[in-house]
Amino acid sequence: MSRYLFLLGATSDLCWAELQVVAKRFGFPNVSLLKFDIAQLETDTGLTDEQLINFQTTLGGTVKIVRICNETEMVDVQAVGDQVIAMLEQDKPRRFVVSEYGRDHLPTLDLIEFKEVLRGRGIKSSYAEASRHGANAAQLKKGTDEVYVFQFADKILYGWTETVQDVDSWSKRDMKKPVRDRERGMLQPKVARMMLNLAYDQAAPTDAVVLDPFSGTGTILIEAADLGTPKVFASDFSEEAVMATNQNLTWWTHQSKTPFTFEIVRREVSHLTPKDFSAPITHIVTEPFLGKLRPAPEQLPGIIRGLEKLYRGMVKSFATLLQPGAKVVIILPAWEMHGQYQFMDQTFVDFEKAGFEVQGEPLRAGRVEAITQRFVYVLEYKPYVAR
Repeated sequence: MSRYLFLLGATSDLCWAELQVVAKRFGFPNVSLLKFDIAQLETDTGLTDEQLINFQTTLGGTVKIVRICNETEMVDVQAVGDQVIAMLEQDKPRRFVVSEYGRDHLPTLDLIEFKEVLRGRGIKSSYAEASRHGANAAQLKKGTDEVYVFQFADKILYGWTETVQDVDSWSKRDMKKPVRDRERGMLQPKVARMMLNLAYDQAAPTDAVVLDPFSGTGTILIEAADLGTPKVFASDFSEEAVMATNQNLTWWTHQSKTPFTFEIVRREVSHLTPKDFSAPITHIVTEPFLGKLRPAPEQLPGIIRGLEKLYRGMVKSFATLLQPGAKVVIILPAWEMHGQYQFMDQTFVDFEKAGFEVQGEPLRAGRVEAITQRFVYVLEYKPYVAR
């Protein structure tokens, strides 16, 4: 039995939901959550380098994948150090770092001592200075090998980091695109990718046709194309957004490793029809207008009423654009007032009346301390289900 740990990102619930669907898509349904930010995959045979890379590059919410090579019961610091030295002696890395999880209450493992022990055994290795909780992607990309020590309530796991997020690739799609707009481009590419993976579920991205009817600067559609989706559609009521999406998607046609085509229309979401696009839409993935992001409490009722009107037209349009079984993954706002969350309750009533069924729980997509909270919802269009 081979074991791998997936280190999840900051929005851990969203990251975990994404990992589950992608693991099933890849034929590995037996993933489990060990801690809120660590998931485990067990396989009868080990994953190949290609499988590990495919996992890492497909996922938006997994920071690292670690291969577990040993497990002990709870032991003292010296015994843990002996385990680490045995791993280093076997693999003989030129440069190493030792990272620890769940051990903040214990003394830090001594990398200088490890280096001296290895030197005494004829192994020339140097160590890298890094955060106790994990080396960053830039360090690992430069050839530093990372040993991980995970301490849980009843056991300690030891492993090697096999893959890490490609920060250069993420940065390129986020920072290097021709048009960036902080007001229209708040959605992070990693969140966009997680939303897409939730939409695709166990289906192949290559079989999808994705629409973002609030395209902004095209972030969601760039991620869809990068995942291998061959046809993407965009629309927005703003002329500036349409121009930005067009420039960015045109740029990505020259950067993408896989060919794709795109179509863009300028249209208010409530006026969209299937005739606006050249093929049936299988998935809608979007972050619509969320209203004023830092409202005063007295402004909130008016903001909610305005959004309910916008979203009512959006829901009706979605029902005309999609076939039964199609998926919608959407970010909707919520606000914490007096210790309780105010959600878009009327919008969910509208979705239900139109034949959409919410799948699972809302998944946080942004900072907890933000005034306007952002939650991801997965819906399936089931217009013929008796209600």
